[in-house]
Parts: sequence; C-alpha cells; structure tokens
Amino acid sequence: MPTGALGRTHSETISKPHTLRHQFITDNLANGVPLQAVQDAVSHSGPRTTQRYNRRRRQLDSHPAYALAAKLGERLQPPGDSDDA
Repeated sequence: MPTGALGRTHSETISKPHTLRHQFITDNLANGVPLQAVQDAVSHSGPRTTQRYNRRRRQLDSHPAYALAAKLGERLQPPGDSDDA
C-alpha cells in the first residue's frame, strides 16, 4: 500500500464524510455550542448519540474537576506571584 508523509497510508490522509462528521461535532462542542444545537444540526434523535461522536469527551483536561482545581489554584496563588514573569 503506498505511503505518504509520516508513513501514513493514503486512506488515512483522505477525509471521509464520517470523519468530517466526527470533527464537526467535536469542534462545535469544544467551541461552546450547546449540545442540543449540535444534536439538531446533525439530526441525532438523542444527546447520547451526539456525545459518542465527541472525540474530546475522554480528555481529562476538560473534566469539570480539572476546571475547579485550576480556579482553586488561581485563588491560592499569593498576590503578586505570577507565572508570566
């Protein structure tokens, strides 16, 4: 099978409609579009189906507990102590 850049086969580099559908759902949810709106856009009958398409749903950095920990970390940081310096 012919390979292209980075050793990928041609079938892996060509976008397929189903791949585009996954990416559409993932990007919209990541950009804050409400689940109901994405569900309607892709004609899913229920939110569970739409969530299965979301490729970022298993990333821990987007988990609510991590967001809470980040906020708590900001509050516990001493005044004038910045990571930007």
